[in-house]
Amino acid sequence: MILTRSHRLIALCLVLVFSSAGSGAGPRGSFSADDEEIIETQWPGYLETPSGLRYIIEREGTGEKPLRGMKISVVYTGFLIDGTKFGENNDREKPFELRLGSGEVILGWEEALADMREGEMRILIIPYALAYGLRGRGEGIPRRSTLIFRVEVVEIEG
Repeated sequence: MILTRSHRLIALCLVLVFSSAGSGAGPRGSFSADDEEIIETQWPGYLETPSGLRYIIEREGTGEKPLRGMKISVVYTGFLIDGTKFGENNDREKPFELRLGSGEVILGWEEALADMREGEMRILIIPYALAYGLRGRGEGIPRRSTLIFRVEVVEIEG
């Protein structure tokens, strides 16, 4: 059977459509239906980035946003979507430190922190694709987990 160019193009489009269905591709596909329901109930009024990261600004920060390579100090608490706490560092005297853009933290944090100012506090609603993905992290964070963080930027240093 000989396929014309238009038949091949149609077949390719169908393959792409069906292979991406339910794969978690795209921002909306990164949250399960159950997670979507919880998000809409618990955090209405969130903002969303093109990547699918969602957030609520609890307190505006001041100053400039950080640039790649800058050191950022934060305090945070992390939860699974069911409310189970899996990690925290709320010690303002010894905050968690990272260099923006160095790959030290999950993609959702990199994206959020690049848009935050010193003193800013946000709730981050991070789809699994911007967190630990299909593998999870140890026993505390199962695969495909939506993660919730309350993050405050304590300091930004050049």
